[in-house]
Amino acid sequence: MALSTGRNEICSSVIRRHFQPGMEELVGFAQCLIEAGTDLSTCHNMKRHIVRASQEMGEALQELQGGLSSIDSKSVQLVAQKKHLEGERQAQAEKLRSLRHQMDSHNSLESRSKGMLETAQKHLEEMQEELSQKEKEVEEKEDFRNIGIALMFIPVAGTLLGFQSFID
Repeated sequence: MALSTGRNEICSSVIRRHFQPGMEELVGFAQCLIEAGTDLSTCHNMKRHIVRASQEMGEALQELQGGLSSIDSKSVQLVAQKKHLEGERQAQAEKLRSLRHQMDSHNSLESRSKGMLETAQKHLEEMQEELSQKEKEVEEKEDFRNIGIALMFIPVAGTLLGFQSFID
């Protein structure tokens, strides 16, 4: 859009400054041809119109070529910039795809890790409960052992006391 606007501005500027005056000189030349006769001043007048028309049209052509050349070089730059930006866009899109893939992998890993953590916590709770049960069993068995030891010493202690009282 900007390039076509630039072309339009250049063309309208050149038409106003050179092309229109050149055409007016050609119209003047055509009028001289109509009035032409064998008069030498008319021939000089026609030559003057031809030279001016040629100069104005030549200047119009040069300015148009210069303006169009400038627009063409800008167009080439814009095309190169567009290709560069397209390459960057594709690289960014690929990077985004890669990051999304990584994010999906990390989310999956996080989910599996949470599952493993829950399983480990349940297992830990079961082991703690089992340990607590075993400690109770050990405590009970120690109590029974202590009672057994105490009961075992009663006959020995009774005999010793009886023997002691006998000696006395």
